[in-house]
Amino acid sequence: MTSPKPTTLVAIALAVCAGLFFRFNPQGQNPQSSPIQTTTVLPDLTAAPLVLKRDDYPPELSGPLLIIDALTSEELDISVKLITSHTELSLSAGEIVDLSEQPNESIIRIIPEHGYEPFECGLDGRLIKTGLGWELKIPYYAVVDFQIQGLPENFLNHNSDIQVFFDPRNVPEEVSKAKPIDPNIPAFMKDLGLDNSSGAFGTDYREMTVRGMIRAGLRSKKLAPLAIDRYSVHNKSNSIAISTLGKHIAGWVDEGGNSCFLEVDLLPGVRTKAVLKFSERPVMRGVLLDWDNNPVPNAAVSLTTALDLNDYDLSSADRHATILYIREGTQHHSAHRSIRTDVDGKFAVAVPAGKNYSIESHAKGGYVFWNTREMGMLPSDDREIILHLDEPTVENMTTVTFRDHSGTLITDGGVNFAIPGDIPFFRQWPHEAPLNQDGQISTLGLESGMEVTIMLLRDGLKHGIYAPLPIVVPVSRKIEIVVPLEAYLEPTD
Repeated sequence: MTSPKPTTLVAIALAVCAGLFFRFNPQGQNPQSSPIQTTTVLPDLTAAPLVLKRDDYPPELSGPLLIIDALTSEELDISVKLITSHTELSLSAGEIVDLSEQPNESIIRIIPEHGYEPFECGLDGRLIKTGLGWELKIPYYAVVDFQIQGLPENFLNHNSDIQVFFDPRNVPEEVSKAKPIDPNIPAFMKDLGLDNSSGAFGTDYREMTVRGMIRAGLRSKKLAPLAIDRYSVHNKSNSIAISTLGKHIAGWVDEGGNSCFLEVDLLPGVRTKAVLKFSERPVMRGVLLDWDNNPVPNAAVSLTTALDLNDYDLSSADRHATILYIREGTQHHSAHRSIRTDVDGKFAVAVPAGKNYSIESHAKGGYVFWNTREMGMLPSDDREIILHLDEPTVENMTTVTFRDHSGTLITDGGVNFAIPGDIPFFRQWPHEAPLNQDGQISTLGLESGMEVTIMLLRDGLKHGIYAPLPIVVPVSRKIEIVVPLEAYLEPTD
């Protein structure tokens, strides 16, 4: 076989090279004008925002660590632990780190505030490299979304707040033993009585309703909300984010004292919906008439609520005077409020929820007393209580005469009456009514057979007052009190 000529071999070689050239450069462009391609992509760190996948960034890059809550996107100034199968690394917000070689299988351990137990989550999908540094998103805050059911239209514009509290029955041991970390966190154990399961007024918290427990703690200033925000029906979302975990109480309170509360269990990175059911306070509604059935306008009326200690419903904002009385080991707690009738002799006012209620008035020198314990009914929106004043006639009055130890009439000083057996209403009247020139005072409301304490307030008496033991009103309704010599202050030079 004849060997190819040298010129033929050169032609074949040129053809192969040309084919290769057009194969890799089909447009026939000059290969020197194309950019150099490499297997490593160098990111433009000046571009913003720049977010790279873990497989895209060079391993030698370092930067500050930004720790962000996954629910709220809030920056967190905390430290976490990054745990691999071989090491445990402590990471703090703002620290310059290089996390490029941390495996996705790593575990993040998070230590929450206030002594709660640490919890963990996986690293996978939570760590990204940005143009500024590293960004770590973790489940930290719990979010409570509030919804108020049954809110009447006339309450839509009321000022009201949503709140989150520790559940006093489930406070972590670390929290109860520690001093307050935050001014809104009470020192629970001794202040709130949890060391012996005793709540405000000696009531066992385990027997109280959620409302009673929170109201009593707030009233005694031994409990404060961990978080609070203004509620609005116009907001698409009424929410509170909180860093404490476990069992809490979500609450809603308006300016009129209406409230509703609910137990919620809060988890990191989880939104919890708190559906609270609105319940309006009782309304005392009535009309005051005199002995001729005429309305009594602008008359003072006293309302009393005998509070239920297990479902305590008196707030710090309530304009009520209170009495806490212990008799034979039983505690009685009542709230008192005075209002005035309108031009038609009518009144209507919301009062705290309680066991019993009473209404009292001394208008026009007369007297009326109404209470639910005797009437067997509770206040109702659709019930108007009709109150008839007793006429101040001699036959209806009880008269008290005061003399000193020598038998001389006492014509100066003031007198108060109180009915010690009138639990839980604690009637007491009037306020230092003056004695007349005959050393007497007459009043309605004291029936024969009733036990009454009569107090004389006068200068020169020890402590400014003389109050003998309770007296039983006789059938005649006439009482004479002699103030003994020892009731007076000793004269001084």
